[in-house]
Amino acid sequence: IEVTARRLGRRARCSSIHRRGQTGLMPALSGVATLFEGGTDLHIGRLARQGSGPSLPLHPYRRQSMPIPLAAEQAASSAALGSSVPIVGLREVTPRQTGWMAPPDLSICQDHRVQGLPIAPAAWMLERILSNQPGLERLDSVLIQSPLEALLDRQWKVEEVETGEWSFSSREHSGADWMPHIQANQAVRGGSVPDFPARPTHARTVAVSEIYAHLSEAGMDYGPSMRTISSVLSKDDQLWVELRAPVESRWSRIDPRILDGAFQAMASFRLISGAVTKQDAPYLGFAVGRLELFSPLLGPAQAWIQRKSALREDTGVVRCDILLADMSG
Repeated sequence: IEVTARRLGRRARCSSIHRRGQTGLMPALSGVATLFEGGTDLHIGRLARQGSGPSLPLHPYRRQSMPIPLAAEQAASSAALGSSVPIVGLREVTPRQTGWMAPPDLSICQDHRVQGLPIAPAAWMLERILSNQPGLERLDSVLIQSPLEALLDRQWKVEEVETGEWSFSSREHSGADWMPHIQANQAVRGGSVPDFPARPTHARTVAVSEIYAHLSEAGMDYGPSMRTISSVLSKDDQLWVELRAPVESRWSRIDPRILDGAFQAMASFRLISGAVTKQDAPYLGFAVGRLELFSPLLGPAQAWIQRKSALREDTGVVRCDILLADMSG
């Protein structure tokens, strides 16, 4: 529903009314509370019309009707509501988005494991931040603060904590404290669209199977949906990568599987250097200096990656520039 609304240029917020261990009115009230926590400003008086007894749909398991009592302010406002009254009236949507980790999200995390634990890719969280604000085209000083272990019904939140400062956080249940995972600053995109460097005619081919074998030995295991690297060419300190993933309509700005595939390809630098041992720890992204989005990237793509720092074992840090484009450039 939310994806369809965005395509129509509208905003919608959805919340499940099924809550484990809750009966009676509590599932309905929890659903309304979730909408409010997500930044939806509610007209409580429009939950029902005067003189009517509306109810939410039947609970899917208990087959129990959950009527919403008439609010006191309804009497004063009912005359102006007209004949068609929504269950919940929206007055304003603040720059905030929330949701629950659903099976499609978990399928990505199950195919993205760190030391055996399903971890949400940073690319997935970045896509949530970008899709929250359609006009958001640049993020600076992106800091990945903590990993997000994927759990069914884990609640996540994107919000503008200060003017121009965005945060992605999550919590295990509605009563738990929010844990921050990503912090980023909104900026104005500057300059023109960069040209994608031409693929070299004489370059070294990096075996994709060796990339994923090296990542697995270092504790990073990728399942089928996240193995998006199709081919890698290397020359000097540069990589040319082809990335492919089945097109899915639920992404609006960038397919996180494609972006994560570009991150995965950076392991090629370790393989090329020859300084690889089974005891190597994986490189884990912890910061992005600047992220600019020139157009949506939702299908097969190519990436150009340039290493900007030396591979020094004493620091354990490598810096790279990444340019992503569709297959036409």
